[in-house]
Amino acid sequence: PLFLGDVFSIQLQILPKIQAYVTQYESQMSMLDRCLKSKKFSEMVKSLKKESGSRLNLKDCLLLPISKLPELFVLYQELNKALGESHQDNPALSKLLTSFQEVTFTATMIRNQMLSQNKSFE
Repeated sequence: PLFLGDVFSIQLQILPKIQAYVTQYESQMSMLDRCLKSKKFSEMVKSLKKESGSRLNLKDCLLLPISKLPELFVLYQELNKALGESHQDNPALSKLLTSFQEVTFTATMIRNQMLSQNKSFE
């Protein structure tokens, strides 16, 4: 059987990839800005947006995972409180929370910076 703690352990395994995405986000956006200066690339992005019917632009879509991390962290904190220290999955969740805290802090800073620049990412 799969336990909740197993899910937390899996999340912990992918956390380095999430952290890399978050810490490299600003340089990725700079690269995207350079790419969007290419008429061919820019037209392709516009075409894909139109085909998808999305209201979001590419930058907004790339920000979505980052914008959700603080909410996920709060959810994990609430779950940790609800489970209590004696629950069998508490050690795995506590370990995930400890590791998740730094990446969430960085994600929050990026999200707040984007909000201050009036970017929408809902």
